[in-house]
Amino acid sequence: MAERIVAVGLALALVAAVGQTIVGLVNALVYDGRYLQLDLDREFNVFSWASSAATFAAAFAALLAAIALDYWRARWATLAAILAFFSADDLLVLHERLTRRLFVGVFELPDFESTFATVATRSR
Repeated sequence: MAERIVAVGLALALVAAVGQTIVGLVNALVYDGRYLQLDLDREFNVFSWASSAATFAAAFAALLAAIALDYWRARWATLAAILAFFSADDLLVLHERLTRRLFVGVFELPDFESTFATVATRSR
């Protein structure tokens, strides 16, 4: 049973990766990146949601392993917590917000993201 679940999971991951790559390439090469919801580098689109959902599924599986298995319970629980944080970070853009507040607000460094966005917009 476990082997079948792993095989189905790998097949789904492969199909998703190939599909995502094709959609990203079509958007970049055919549509010249006009459709922001199909841009693989952007946040808050279907691809970032799918990535967050996949990471959360892995966190949930690790949590189930921590509950069901007696050995390595703490390791499974730690892995579940780390993956849950990664999922939340991917969905809510936590580290970008923290970095901006820390570097711009605390250390008074320039907001490089805004600077690069302005330069990229001017170059188009």
